[in-house]
Amino acid sequence: MDKSEPSSKSQNQDENLLEILVSDGLISAAQAELVKQDSQNTGMSLDEILIARGWVKEKALEQYNRSQTKVKTTVPATELGYEDHLKKYRFILADILGESSE
Repeated sequence: MDKSEPSSKSQNQDENLLEILVSDGLISAAQAELVKQDSQNTGMSLDEILIARGWVKEKALEQYNRSQTKVKTTVPATELGYEDHLKKYRFILADILGESSE
């Protein structure tokens, strides 16, 4: 595999992360597009760009990345059920309050 091309699994995870962040209102769709363009132009990860731009805190991204392993992300964020959204919001609230969500 060419190292300059991200793996499709990595791309899917990135797309899922951006979809979740947009659906949860942390970033806008326009910001998500800009993050993708920045990533392609600079080779930086989406996480690095989101943090560098100050749009999402590092700790919040860690929670989202961890939640992606617990919530099936093959389903678009708009089709996630109540329980899945509740899990995500608990992660966000724990981050805001500085508590462990585990």
